[in-house]
Amino acid sequence: MNNLSSSNGLSAPPTKPLRFGVIGLGWVSQHCHLPSMRMLKARGWPIEKVVVCDRVDARVQNATALWPDAEFERDPIALLERPDLDGVLILTHPDSSPGLLRQAIQRRKTVFVEKPVAPTRDEIRSCATLARNHQVKVQVGYNRRHQPLASEYFQLLKGLGAGFHVKVRFWRAQRREPGFFDDTLVHCLDFLSQQMGELEVKGIQIWPASLDTMALDQGWRVDLAAVHSSLLTAEVDIRPAVGRDLESYTAVGQKRSITLQYPHLAAVDGQAALTLYSEGKEQVLSCVRMNANDIEGRCLHSGFLHQMAEFSDLCAGVRAVPTCGLGEAEDALRLRDAIAAMARKIPGAGHQNGFPDNRPKVG
Repeated sequence: MNNLSSSNGLSAPPTKPLRFGVIGLGWVSQHCHLPSMRMLKARGWPIEKVVVCDRVDARVQNATALWPDAEFERDPIALLERPDLDGVLILTHPDSSPGLLRQAIQRRKTVFVEKPVAPTRDEIRSCATLARNHQVKVQVGYNRRHQPLASEYFQLLKGLGAGFHVKVRFWRAQRREPGFFDDTLVHCLDFLSQQMGELEVKGIQIWPASLDTMALDQGWRVDLAAVHSSLLTAEVDIRPAVGRDLESYTAVGQKRSITLQYPHLAAVDGQAALTLYSEGKEQVLSCVRMNANDIEGRCLHSGFLHQMAEFSDLCAGVRAVPTCGLGEAEDALRLRDAIAAMARKIPGAGHQNGFPDNRPKVG
């Protein structure tokens, strides 16, 4: 069993000084992005200025505790107007993110925006058109793509042959809020698309199946298939309130299988692991366990550190395009909308499962 090294394949730091603005200082900002930025600086990355913005004073106080020399702007537009920033992170709710993203693009800022970017695909397409017209780089926060174990997992997938089936377990301990399926499911839809190419939704099932109406604590199974090959299929078992935080991807081939387990940042105990199963034997290739207080370990093994490194390279001009941009974000919402269209046909579906009824119909 091999633990991941401290460097974990990070590229060399850029030489250009980096100055970031951060709009939105909620949970993901304080537990993922700001700690990852701090970790990069500790590793020699030239982050010389951070400017934060939020209208909730307590969040600003928490953020400046993480970055004591951070500057503060109350108004997000004032932050975007600053000429001394190389890039801006928009970490707000998707209802407000598109407007801020357009404002940032118009000011030709390199932008990182959290998923799912916008409530609708039309809004993402509008932002993508504006970004192309202004020649602005926009990175979208699907951090699963940046897990240190993901590249090794993808290499192992090639050894499974032309066809395989991916079983996903996407469980949360006590998520019950409206929007859970809408907001959270897009993470694994994007990660599956990275593995298998363009996907289509084949069907959904609800668990327990005996209930007449849908509830926020029910589980779903979503069946998908690759558009270009009927030999590539997947199933997603997503459950919002089962008492356990777990995310795993098991690719099943004809003679062997591979499991990648992803550490959830809010879990009491997290684990990043890659395991190969062949000829009745289990081979643990990597396994790293983290406790609830190990924020840096979680940022590293969850992909946030490498994601921030990529954004830094975009801002420094070292990288021309992001691994995940607005096109990939729109595709994740295409799949989400297809699932929503199927869900509306089930009695009791609609607002209570988090999919607004006024979304554009699919097909």
